Amino acid sequence: MRSKMEDTQPPPQLPTTGTGDYAALACGAAADRGAAFNASAALDGCLAILEDDSRPLEDRYDEIRSTILPFEHYDTVSPSELRQLQPRLLQLLRPHPQLLPQQLGFDEHEDPSTSPAIPLYQSLSRKLLVVLTALHPAPSTELAAVLASFTSTADAWTTPDTCQLATALMDSTPALRSRSILIDGLLRDTLKPLFTTRTTSSARVTAAGRLAIRETTNTRINTDTPAWQSQRPSSIAILSWVLTSILATEIESAWGLLIPPILTLLDSTVSSTKTRAISMITLLLVRLDETASTRTLLSRTGLAPVFWASVLPVLSYLPPLTPTREAVPLQRAAYRCLCALALAREPTDARRRAKLLDDVVREGFLRGLAFADEHVRVVVVMVQELAQVVTAMGVWAVRHLGTVVPALAELLASPFGGAHTPLLVAAARTLGCVVKVGWPRMGRYVAEALRGVAVCWVRLGDGALDVKTELRDGMQEVRNELRAVVKALKCVVESEEGGRERWEALQEGVVEVDRTAFVGLFVES
Repeated sequence: MRSKMEDTQPPPQLPTTGTGDYAALACGAAADRGAAFNASAALDGCLAILEDDSRPLEDRYDEIRSTILPFEHYDTVSPSELRQLQPRLLQLLRPHPQLLPQQLGFDEHEDPSTSPAIPLYQSLSRKLLVVLTALHPAPSTELAAVLASFTSTADAWTTPDTCQLATALMDSTPALRSRSILIDGLLRDTLKPLFTTRTTSSARVTAAGRLAIRETTNTRINTDTPAWQSQRPSSIAILSWVLTSILATEIESAWGLLIPPILTLLDSTVSSTKTRAISMITLLLVRLDETASTRTLLSRTGLAPVFWASVLPVLSYLPPLTPTREAVPLQRAAYRCLCALALAREPTDARRRAKLLDDVVREGFLRGLAFADEHVRVVVVMVQELAQVVTAMGVWAVRHLGTVVPALAELLASPFGGAHTPLLVAAARTLGCVVKVGWPRMGRYVAEALRGVAVCWVRLGDGALDVKTELRDGMQEVRNELRAVVKALKCVVESEEGGRERWEALQEGVVEVDRTAFVGLFVES
């Protein structure tokens, strides 16, 4: 029997929410489910369109842009439903292999063919990145891989806007830089399966990223499309981002996952890919210098000679076999990488470091000047980078004064130099660097250097009146650099016994040719 107290208990209190409020809540929940359903259905439809290989890629992206729902449809999606939509959003955002530019040939004036789908994809990717940013996606390996695909404007599909959006989203998601995602997810699970094909350089290292005692005897050239290019064309951007983001203390543990892909890319026949691989080696050397434990990693693994032997031949990638548009960035990256490699191999012994760089001067600058002297943009790069090489060699660069000084003086004295003021600026600036670095043995080459400076000064004066404003400004910069060279030469001569009298004789010998033409050149400091 129930007690009297149980019978007299008040009934349970019901919520005070009215019937209309219950209906509103129910309608809101139904709307959320409807929005999630519509978004899911739209994404499924977009993926079906993208996977239809029977249609041109630009037509597919054009239809996807009109099919995908506006941003407002994703703004009301709950976190649990977002986890179901996120993989489809990322799959749609992932760059398609057909977006890669097609290399056409060796024509100097022929640009790589750009896919007509690029503008459509750029517009779509911006919209999807905005959606992802607003939805605060959950960290995952695929999210890191897709966002890293937009971190380099060197890729045709990446615009400064999408690069900024992707970078900002990664910066707001620190978990994307965790070891589990960078090393285990991206390097081991995503990139490693795409770089299994052995190339000339990668065959010289073991699976652990160390110098192989016995190299492979298989010298067959693989002409098949690389797996990374056909499956994930953004692999270069991903690898570069990992190299930038990984902690310096974790580089050694990831060494065997970093080195083979870099060496594989370095052996690519596509100049732009080779350029980015060389830049990654330079970046790797910078990262290794961050901690004491990693500074010796290059020597402990024995890979410095492998890098050197792979990068040095790139100095011969010159026009006409390599178009100027490709040779310019390639040469710049190669010179800088070799200077960094020489410093990493011989950080304390300047003489041995200079001996390494001897090949860069001979095989790079001097031979390149002989073969590519008609291609001004390439020569400008070689002259600019020579200054860095000479600085890295230090006083041991004096062994090249007999060839370098006449070469630079000849560039300054060129009758067509006035039409290419950047070359004159580079030649004068590099000549000044050579004079300052090699001053102990520069005395015998002062006359040769002064000849180039004087001829250049006169020719600038002859054409200074009938030129455009921007060219006139460039000429003024050349004059300033020529004055700096003269001051350096004066210091070299006057540092010797009887140098003051010798300098006055040299100066008088130049000025007496035409006293009005050389006004302003020999300005006292």
